[in-house]
Amino acid sequence: MKSVLNTIFAITFSGVVYGSDEGAPPKQWWSAPLSIEEIEKQDEAWAQKQIEKIENFTHDCEELEMKSSQEKRIKSTPCNSSKSNKNYLLRGIESMRLSNAKGWLKLKSLYQAGDEVRSYAAPPLSGSIGYILIREGVVIYTYETAQQ
Repeated sequence: MKSVLNTIFAITFSGVVYGSDEGAPPKQWWSAPLSIEEIEKQDEAWAQKQIEKIENFTHDCEELEMKSSQEKRIKSTPCNSSKSNKNYLLRGIESMRLSNAKGWLKLKSLYQAGDEVRSYAAPPLSGSIGYILIREGVVIYTYETAQQ
């Protein structure tokens, strides 16, 4: 179970400083410019939604009972996921918040008035996703949040 959860939360956080668009994500992957405040607001809304889902999660636990050696009966009973799994998932959500990411903090520290911040995403299952800082049309910094 933990290996599956580790895979879910296996996210690579890295940053690259550029002086040109060389090595930057292709422009067709870029979103429209967003303010840092808008991005942080979206990230907080996402995190709150995930936390709410985890807090309210219940499922049916299947319990196999033997009535006889030839007959099996499956009984479903509602139950909550274990507290340790819930805490593990909540820690994963906290670790994914932009406010806890060194790369995001670096992007914010490099930001100057007039700069653009855009998110980018490779086509599904083919690359990375993240944020880029653009100054006067040139990519200054790329913060990769995950690999797809």
